[in-house]
Amino acid sequence: MARGLAVGPAAAAGGAAGTAIVVVATSTRYRQLARTLPAAGDTVLEIGCSTGEATRLLAASGAGAVVAVDVAAEMVARTRAAVAAAGGAAASGGARLTVARLDGRDTAALRALVAAPDLIFVDVGGDARLDAVALQLRQCLLAFAPRTLVLRSAELAAVCAAVREVEAPAPRRAGPRRGRGRSADPQAHALESLLDLSHSAAVPNRVFAARRLRRSVAAAARERLAELAGDPDARVRRVASLGAADAADAADAAPEGPQADARDGAAAPDAPGEICPSM
Repeated sequence: MARGLAVGPAAAAGGAAGTAIVVVATSTRYRQLARTLPAAGDTVLEIGCSTGEATRLLAASGAGAVVAVDVAAEMVARTRAAVAAAGGAAASGGARLTVARLDGRDTAALRALVAAPDLIFVDVGGDARLDAVALQLRQCLLAFAPRTLVLRSAELAAVCAAVREVEAPAPRRAGPRRGRGRSADPQAHALESLLDLSHSAAVPNRVFAARRLRRSVAAAARERLAELAGDPDARVRRVASLGAADAADAADAAPEGPQADARDGAAAPDAPGEICPSM
């Protein structure tokens, strides 16, 4: 069963308690917040760094550390070039800056880079479809408990502007609930995140989840792969069927390369050295 979200001041212990969500429609406002929102010493995660405009502003804002990621190798290269052109470490205002090629859906890899960001900035394309934006928002809130999450999306901003009434959910009781919240164990959380993503309505997301579930020997992963082997989409069935047969040996198998990711319609993982050392 997919997990529920816990956001805002009413969230109980174990959820993303106190997380404020800011939705903006324009890059102008997004960059303004990148310049002014971080407090001294904050750790900031930026998903979708693109050409590095917001990255440079975040790094110069007084934040203690900035981790910027993008799924596109070209965008990662342009961000690194933009930082270098602006003066490298001098332009970072003292912040430790890391730029990496990562898929925002891969929350396990994100958590390996930054376990507990104070702020998250998300821009997966201001004109991106609402379902893609909502997926990234959900993955972030299931993986992290930031003080504030800033999201740029023209469609979501339009929806929010049209909302006239919101019925807040009832506060949750303190303490863990089955199928809710985040696991404190990184491996357990990674599995939970992939299981959640495997229920996505979008085929590329189910392919993405199936490929990574193949690397797990957990019983829950094998059970979900067996279910996905009957998926309506042939690509998901192909990946899941391979995974269901090979899951028991996944711990000893070498990671699959970018060619397999491209074949299955998923974003390629980082090649060795794709993470830029902190500046």
